[in-house]
Parts: sequence; C-alpha cells; structure tokens
Amino acid sequence: MDLLKRVSDRAKALFVAETVRLHNRPEGLNAFSQPGFNVFYDAGTLIVICAENVGHFEVADCWLAAENMMLAAHAMGLGTCVIGSAVSALNLPELKSELGIPPETTAVAPIIVGSPRGGLTSSARKSPQILKWC
Repeated sequence: MDLLKRVSDRAKALFVAETVRLHNRPEGLNAFSQPGFNVFYDAGTLIVICAENVGHFEVADCWLAAENMMLAAHAMGLGTCVIGSAVSALNLPELKSELGIPPETTAVAPIIVGSPRGGLTSSARKSPQILKWC
C-alpha cells in the first residue's frame, strides 16, 4: 500500500500541473489538492496495461484488454475503475523502475481492482446519439 500511496501522490501533483498548464483552469481539481485523497481510492490492486509500441492499434488493443479485464472482474464480483489521472506519473522513468515496468514500454491503461464498499450497483446510462445511419 505504501507504493500505491507514493504513486498516487506523484500522480496527483503531476495531473494538477498538467491540467493547469493545458487548460489554464484549476477548478474541479479540489480533491487532488487534499492530502488524504488517493487517486487509487485506497484499492489494494493496480493493474497497468502497457504497450511496447505506441500506435493507434496498440493503444486500442490496450483499451480492449482493459475492458475485457474489467468485465471479467465484474463477473467475479469485483469493482474496477480506470484511473486516467495516473497515466503520466506511471510513465515517469523512476516510477516505471519502481513498479517493474520496462523503460521501453508505455503505460496506457491503469485499472484499480478491489471489493466494492457497498456492493455492485448499476449507474444510469445516456441513450446513444446516432449521428448518421448508413
């Protein structure tokens, strides 16, 4: 857990800095400035899906693998969540080294896995927006 806490702390700082730099808007980042906030929501397991080459198909393959893992975890009664705010931190050379991620690979899809606090619940879904029928 100490390792994931250290990664979370690095991810929070990096995510806030990137968001402010790219969007010049710090609003909506209040949780990230809280010392007790953990980007991994205190989950005990982090799975980082990586790609050796970063192209359109490789990144898509990583996300397809992530989706399949999340569906399988759900079927086993586990909760999952993609933690996109951790991607930049997971690609820092020092964190890659600490996590055993080879330097030549790129972290694409970080997913936490754990037991849901209140059981699994469905969330409301929006209807799809159909742009054009062909």
